[in-house]
Amino acid sequence: MIHTPDFHDGLFLGIDLRTESVGQVFLRDLDGRDGCLTLHFLTRLRCDDFREGNIILDVNIYHCDEPPIDHINWLYSIDGRQASTGYCLEQSARVKDGTATLVVLSASYGGVLAAMCETHEFVWKSA
Repeated sequence: MIHTPDFHDGLFLGIDLRTESVGQVFLRDLDGRDGCLTLHFLTRLRCDDFREGNIILDVNIYHCDEPPIDHINWLYSIDGRQASTGYCLEQSARVKDGTATLVVLSASYGGVLAAMCETHEFVWKSA
C-alpha cells in the first residue's frame, strides 16, 4: 500500500471528472489543509452516499501489492458469489503487478469512493 497523508476525520469535499480518463478527488485534513488526488488513466470510479459533511475514515492506495478483493468487488458491483470470477482476479493481478492502481476512500460518515486508474498524484493546494 502506498503511503498517503493522514486524512482520518478529514473531509471528502468532492470529485471533478476532468476528462473521460482523468479524475480529481478533493480532500481536507483535520488541520484545514486542502489536497487534490488526481487519478490518471481512470478506467472505473464508484462513489456512493456523498452528502453534506463527508467524514473520511481512511484513504488507501494499492499499487504493486495485493488489494483486498472486497474493494474490487464493490468497485465493479460484483456480489460475493461472483468474487472469485476471472474478472475480479484479473483486476487484482493488475494492481499487484503494478499496471493498475486501486484507490479506496472509506468513510466515517457520508461518501465512499473506489477507483481503478493507472497512476495518481497528490498535491496540497496553496493557501
